[in-house]
Amino acid sequence: IYTSNKMFLMEIKKKFKIEYPIRTTKKALIDKYSGEIIHRASHRLTLGANLYEKMMRNYPYSMKRKRAPQFI
Repeated sequence: IYTSNKMFLMEIKKKFKIEYPIRTTKKALIDKYSGEIIHRASHRLTLGANLYEKMMRNYPYSMKRKRAPQFI
């Protein structure tokens, strides 16, 4: 999971007892209005194979409106 919200990943890590660390990198973005390069922190959490498999088994029963368009 990638996000700019580290607290969100910390909550997921705690809730699902994920052993992997949260990794932080800098991401360069171009502001579409000013054209300036903006550097932002990007945080990543690896879920692990077991949790990922559980999520995929549950996927057919998830709410369709919450699904990414490419998977509908």
